Amino acid sequence: NYILSIIDSQDVEIQQTLLRVLGALWKQSFITIFPKMIEFVHSENSDLQKLAQKILVNMGLQDPKLLVSKLVIEPDTESFIKRGKISDTIIKIAKSNSKRVIPIMIENISSDKEFVRLNVATVLSELSSIYPEDIPLEVIVNQWSKEEKIKVSKELTNCISNISNKDPIKFKKHLNQILDTFSKSNSTLRLI
Repeated sequence: NYILSIIDSQDVEIQQTLLRVLGALWKQSFITIFPKMIEFVHSENSDLQKLAQKILVNMGLQDPKLLVSKLVIEPDTESFIKRGKISDTIIKIAKSNSKRVIPIMIENISSDKEFVRLNVATVLSELSSIYPEDIPLEVIVNQWSKEEKIKVSKELTNCISNISNKDPIKFKKHLNQILDTFSKSNSTLRLI
């Protein structure tokens, strides 16, 4: 608690040192340390952002289920140019633990919260180009066919495209559902 009380100092070097200490202690007090790491991932200081993200990735490599389950339900920051820090962190963890991370994404794909669905879709979109065989196309197509938010739908479309490029036979099984969705969708979705 003492470290958490002084970590908000204005000295970046002190903050970096304290972040490293928290990163070493995270298993002792995950509930207290995780929110502070998220706070620094969204920091305006890019060095602190990168360090916090690096620590989160390291934490995720040690316990992917715990960390990714918490990360996926965090609101992300994103821009038109690049994906958000939360999605990026999950992707970095998933590249070493895809078999453990993808099921967590699938569990959250139909969340009531748009930002959770966007996190999931962004991660799966990236992972689908690397691990298409590990992503259940049926689940993706089902969510895509009922998704109302354009950003989420666009990421799911990319995921479907990546999987179909790697495994056209898998795609063919869902072609009728995809065509049916296109015919019923609004014009915005058709442009995607």
